[in-house]
Amino acid sequence: MRIHLSTLVLASVFLLYSAGCLPTSMFIEGGTTGEKPEKFQAQYRLFGCLRPNKTLLLTPLAQKRYFLTDHAFYEIENNGSGIKITNQWKDAAGRYFFTWVKNGGGFLYFIPNDPTKHNLLLRYANHSYKVKKMQGAMQPVGKLPEVCVLKKL
Repeated sequence: MRIHLSTLVLASVFLLYSAGCLPTSMFIEGGTTGEKPEKFQAQYRLFGCLRPNKTLLLTPLAQKRYFLTDHAFYEIENNGSGIKITNQWKDAAGRYFFTWVKNGGGFLYFIPNDPTKHNLLLRYANHSYKVKKMQGAMQPVGKLPEVCVLKKL
């Protein structure tokens, strides 16, 4: 199993926060801590990520679940803790939700309007992007990220 540095950083931040050591606002931007929403439009899980050689690394044991609501996108761990992403924007292609770790990785979730298109998680490595305000939201600009597919449940 391949674990990305950005995933480790985010997990470390959540562990420290859960233990009461750090306020989330010290590290996480674009969202707040959150729990599984009671009502949601859709639920997703990580299906797999594209490798640099264009093969798909499947993730059948992915432990996180993702939830779309009218106003936010949630990334929830099996223990019920997680993040509520409120930094978002829309265009003709779909909805975007972006959160990032200060001095760390960024995570852009794309939910297309066309149900035949893939739901995506784009993971930006540390120092590979900058955050700029565009269309009323903070958005990543930089090198192409790692592309992962979210499967709708």
